[in-house]
Amino acid sequence: MLRLLALLLTVLTGFSALAYEITWQRYMATLLGAHSEATASVLGIFLGGLALGYWLFGKLTQRLVERGERTGQPPPLLRAYGIVEAGIGVYCLLFPMLFRVGRAVSVQLPLGTGGVAFAADVLLAAVLIGPPVILMGGTIPMLTQGLARGLADATRFHALVYAFNTLGAFLGALVAGFVLIPWLGLDGVMFAMGTVNLVAGGLFIVLGGRARATAPSDAADAKRGEVPLIYAATALLVGFAMMALQTVFVRLGGLSLGSSEYTFSMVVAVFVLCIALGSFAVSALPRIGRALLAIDLWLLLL
Repeated sequence: MLRLLALLLTVLTGFSALAYEITWQRYMATLLGAHSEATASVLGIFLGGLALGYWLFGKLTQRLVERGERTGQPPPLLRAYGIVEAGIGVYCLLFPMLFRVGRAVSVQLPLGTGGVAFAADVLLAAVLIGPPVILMGGTIPMLTQGLARGLADATRFHALVYAFNTLGAFLGALVAGFVLIPWLGLDGVMFAMGTVNLVAGGLFIVLGGRARATAPSDAADAKRGEVPLIYAATALLVGFAMMALQTVFVRLGGLSLGSSEYTFSMVVAVFVLCIALGSFAVSALPRIGRALLAIDLWLLLL
């Protein structure tokens, strides 16, 4: 029951995450411009922040687990994650004010209108949206470690968390682009989604108090299972290729569907929906063999 509630909440947080991304893309259009380089910059900042957050919170999660092993107490991962979600909510409630400050700073920078000025604005955009995105990166490692029943269960549950989270992201991308922004405006969406994250954070903190019976993952086995360089390199290259494709599809969408504000929402929604479907498929497999990755990559190539 605890795992089901947590997975349902990840749908909600995935919804808010992509609602933020779509909304930030509209905000940043006024800072960086509405051209394709600006859109690619927002995508890069968002995904780079998630990757950094995944790494940082993976380290934090490991430390909490090791401390729990030394003290004999279950690590407070769900409560820690609840605090992270609440932090996202607080930051995003403040974002409209922070963005106005950022725009004022951009106007005052004596850099003209060339490439240097654009690079400075991209850096400013990273400062504005980087902190909450890094916090969002904590979703997968903290929930996987906090709710997996053991190392054998961790891979499947990891895929399940990712699937539920990206399913919510698919809904968030569409609803934000087609409904929430026209109804509430950019600031209104930030306030609404910030409230969602605050509520989700509070619920995770409450769930964390009930998670004492949850068996921790086998951290010792996890430490022995170092990731071979070939898998890390494969993940890096596939991620590069897929996001390059997404950027190309955003441009193609602008050519075929018109360069409207909805094109970005539709392309992002399709990508995250397909990621969710793939994650659900992996989580449902009775066995995840090594050959599966090679088969998947060849199918991707075709």
